[in-house]
Order: sequence, then structure tokens, then C-alpha cells
Amino acid sequence: MKSKTKTSRAHAKGKKAAAAKDRARKAVITEIRNRLAATEPNKPGRKGRKGKADNPSTPTRLSAMNAAVQVLAESGKPMRVREIIEEMAKRGLWSSPNGKTPHATLAASIIREIAAKGKESRFKKVDRGLFAATSTAG
Repeated sequence: MKSKTKTSRAHAKGKKAAAAKDRARKAVITEIRNRLAATEPNKPGRKGRKGKADNPSTPTRLSAMNAAVQVLAESGKPMRVREIIEEMAKRGLWSSPNGKTPHATLAASIIREIAAKGKESRFKKVDRGLFAATSTAG
């Protein structure tokens, strides 16, 4: 019959071995990430990247969501997504790069933000397909 001390010692050794394997695995992952960072310096989120964000003379493009918030806040009334897209294009805030259904994409994005952020969302759904800016937006 085995004694408790031998069993607990073996268990402790197993735990130590597992912890050592975890540390080795994490070290390998860190090394791979460092190598990727060195080979891809222009990727977003990497330190020392140079691009549009670092160049103050390059104007940044407004996203469709930010442009929609701006249009809704300035109009002060609920609008349909197709109307929002038309108004953004008319004002020169945003235009679809080549999409066939930018209104569907924007509507999905607005609904996703409302679902994710709840009361903190920049949009509120007034009726089916009708959205308005919240008082905190803009």
C-alpha cells in the first residue's frame, strides 16, 4: 500500500511539470508574436507603426457610423437608413466605396450597436427601419 506522502509528492511533481510546460508554451507564443511584430511593422496595433494616423496632414475619413450619427444629430428627427445614406453622400461626409447595399450594411451596424451598448448607444430605434440619434450622440 502506498503512503500519502509518496502520492502527494508525485502529484506535486506533476503540477510543477504542467506549470513548466505552460511557461514554455507561453514563451513560444511570445516569441512568435515578437517575430511577427518585427516583420509586419505597419499592421494596426503594432508599436512603432507609421501610417495615416502618424501623419497629421492626411485627413482622416469619417466612418459610415460616425457620419450617420452626425447626420441624425444635425437633422434632429428620425430618418430611414436610405435617407441617411443619401444625406451623407450629399454632404460629402461618406459615400459607399462600391457596395451594392450600403443601406443594409449601415442598418445592420446600427442595430448591432444598439444591441451591444444598450442605453449607451449613439442611436435609438424609433420604429421599424427608422432611427434617431440619442441625446448623448454628436
